[in-house]
Amino acid sequence: MTIDEQIEVMQHFRDGGQVQYLHKGHWCVVDDPIWNFADTKYRKKPEPKIIPWTAETIPVTYVRNKDWHRGFYVPVLSIHDDKIIVLDGGEFRHVFYTDLLHDWETRDGKPCGEEVEG
Repeated sequence: MTIDEQIEVMQHFRDGGQVQYLHKGHWCVVDDPIWNFADTKYRKKPEPKIIPWTAETIPVTYVRNKDWHRGFYVPVLSIHDDKIIVLDGGEFRHVFYTDLLHDWETRDGKPCGEEVEG
């Protein structure tokens, strides 16, 4: 690891980012690093990659459009290969999985997608 890479990892930590160290072949989050670059490998914790749900991976849930100021969550009524159907204000609305990921959220504020390793 170069000096510039070490500085980048330390600055990331200083700025509130999470850092990991390699321990027995697994990356572990470190809360208070000692910065022993001679004996330990460090890295910035990778940001999770979120991909759209599919008909096979979508949980039965309630969702909310991020732009709606009303804050109502609507139930997922039907799951199809390329979209879901929700009941919005008494009307059925078709929402494609890519739109669901970018424009909607779950009850706990998470994206409507699944996390995969980046």
